[in-house]
Amino acid sequence: MAVHPHHDQFTEMHRNIALGNRALVAIAAHVEVRSVLRASSALRAHDLDDVLIGSYARRVSNWPGKDVDVLGRLSAETVDTMSPDVAYGMFRLALQPFADQGRLVPQPRSFKVEFGPGRYPSAEFIRTAADEYGWGAAQVARAIAGLDRLGTEFSVDVVPAVRWDDHYGIPEVGLTVQTGERYRTGRWRLTSPVRLTEQTQLRNRSPLVAGVGGFVRTVKAVRQVKSHHLAGMKPSALYFEFILHEGFGAGAVDGDSWADLTSSALSYISDRLRDAHDRPVCDPILNSPYEPAPTAGELNEAGEVFEQVARRARFALIADRCQAAIEWRYVFGGNSKLDRVFPLPPGCRSTGVEMGAAAANVATGGTGERAFGDH
Repeated sequence: MAVHPHHDQFTEMHRNIALGNRALVAIAAHVEVRSVLRASSALRAHDLDDVLIGSYARRVSNWPGKDVDVLGRLSAETVDTMSPDVAYGMFRLALQPFADQGRLVPQPRSFKVEFGPGRYPSAEFIRTAADEYGWGAAQVARAIAGLDRLGTEFSVDVVPAVRWDDHYGIPEVGLTVQTGERYRTGRWRLTSPVRLTEQTQLRNRSPLVAGVGGFVRTVKAVRQVKSHHLAGMKPSALYFEFILHEGFGAGAVDGDSWADLTSSALSYISDRLRDAHDRPVCDPILNSPYEPAPTAGELNEAGEVFEQVARRARFALIADRCQAAIEWRYVFGGNSKLDRVFPLPPGCRSTGVEMGAAAANVATGGTGERAFGDH
């Protein structure tokens, strides 16, 4: 058990990596794309039932956010009644209004609708998204007023899908070895993103830390570690999320505080990466190995990083108050808003030592010291 759990600092760290109102803008973009899809009589004739999937649906996205994923389910069709190419063509026609605006980018499996400065979702779609996802009027007003500040380049990726027993099929993509070019193989690939969202919600019920679900925030914390220490490197954040499903499900990741739970998660990931080549990490719903499987080199590099951060996290559990905070600051690193997302506790210097009583200056905000770039 952590000698100094730093609950308040972990809570602020969670806020510092959160999307905040930017999540509302991104989901409003999904609502706008959905409105165009639902205007298609051809898609409606095949019982279009689109749904938000991916990290936004599972509520594990971190700042600054990534693409919004939409599963375009044609519920009247199965993998036996419609080919991937036919489904792809139908969605291509339905999304023509975005193509006319120069915002549609066809990809082998999906369609990317681009958003960004000058092409954000309108206030109407922001309000609709807020109604559906439970944001209050004040938050909506701030999001609409701050679009230029909140916005960034992002996209909504629409993936055609049909039923495959209790799951879904999406167009399978192959890779040309000589050129690295991706192409549609003409076959369906089994997936179950909706069930994954449901499983994430169930997993978040236990353990609880101060009444808050531990799983989702731990996934977000690990995503922050990955984005800072392994930016742009493989395996993907989803791969580590699958490891956490495994660890939480087995009861191997646990803790009564955010410090203990995070340290437990990092140690589990570090250990799991050592044997991942021989014992593949699996999709928690389909129980099939993660694809594309990371190479031995990618696993080794990720393993070294997570071994180091796990070691620093374990030391943070037994270190004195200020040194523990310094360890956590190393573990979580920074993002585009802050050089260090984990704040210093009151009375601690950025060197990891306590300030003397004489150093406290209540008139200027107490004894907290912020490192350069923290703002």
